[in-house]
Order: sequence, then C-alpha cells, then structure tokens
Amino acid sequence: MEKDFSEKVLQDLSPYFNIETQVRGTHFSSTKLIVDAVLTPKDKSKWKDENVCFGIEFKCESKLESVKDNILWINQCIDYADTNWNKYGYIHIFSCPGIFDKLKRSLKDLPLWNRLISNMGVGTLENHPRYGWTFYLQDSHRIWSQKDGVISGKHWSLKRKFGRRGFSFFEKDLNRQDVLKCVKRNIY
Repeated sequence: MEKDFSEKVLQDLSPYFNIETQVRGTHFSSTKLIVDAVLTPKDKSKWKDENVCFGIEFKCESKLESVKDNILWINQCIDYADTNWNKYGYIHIFSCPGIFDKLKRSLKDLPLWNRLISNMGVGTLENHPRYGWTFYLQDSHRIWSQKDGVISGKHWSLKRKFGRRGFSFFEKDLNRQDVLKCVKRNIY
C-alpha cells in the first residue's frame, strides 16, 4: 500500500523532477539510512539555488494510527534531515502525507510546531485541492506546487543550516517567552 502510494505520487511529480529512489546516506551518528526518494528539478532556472534537491519520506496512513506512531515518524524525518545523503549532502526532507495531518487535534499551536520542525529541515508534501502536489516549509510557505511551479523556492536557497540557525520567523509573531510557553504546554 505504501509502495503503491509513493509510486503514484512520484509518477505525478516526474514531469517536473528527476527522481532517484532508495537513496542511501549516513546519519551524523554513523547509522546508515535510506530515504524513499530524492528529487531535483528538471528546470532549475527559477530556483534560487541551482543545486536544489530535497528528499521525500512516505508513510502509509495505516501506520500512523496513534500519537506515538506520528511522533516516531517525526523523529525519523528529523534524523533523515540530519543525514548526509550520497551525492546530495544534507537536504530538507518532506513527509508525505503531511507529518501533522493526524495530530492536528492533539497539538495546540500547530503553526509553531510546523515552524520548529521546518527549522530542523523537515517540511511536508501535500496534495492541495487548489495547487496539486505542494511542498511546504514553515507551515504555509509553498516552496513549489504543481499549479504554480516555483514559489518560495525563488527566494529560499533550501541549503541546510546547522549550529545556531536563528529563529527570525518567531520574532515577527512571538517573543521568546511566548515560544517557551507554547513548548511547555505541548510537551508532557
């Protein structure tokens, strides 16, 4: 079922992206990992970064029944974002279906959590009713969509950053105390 789903999504994306499946990499802990797919745009002319690429990790929805299953998948995607993928280096990983789809009812401050996960190198790939397949980072920033092509990818390099990454996206909406309150409310 997961294989059928991933094949259908990748087939839909194949007119726009070169796709390599089952890409191997080494996590910073030296663990060997395999991501479902790495995509590079066929036309890179509209992207800010001419070497742009990103990974997709698929999960069958039947494997995401509990909060625990979803948390484990979030951890897997973060680990994948912290992995040096052969030929590609460290890249953003996009979860498909959206990583928070089944947690929306149990997570308060969902936009904040999406932004935190995005800052760790994880986004979502969702089939939006108006835009088609769409890559999202930081909650609602469309990087690319089937309907509109490159959107935020024109302005964002999508190069992974490590160390002090900054939280400029919080400064517009929240101060540090607000962020800490949100974190305390959602971690048990």
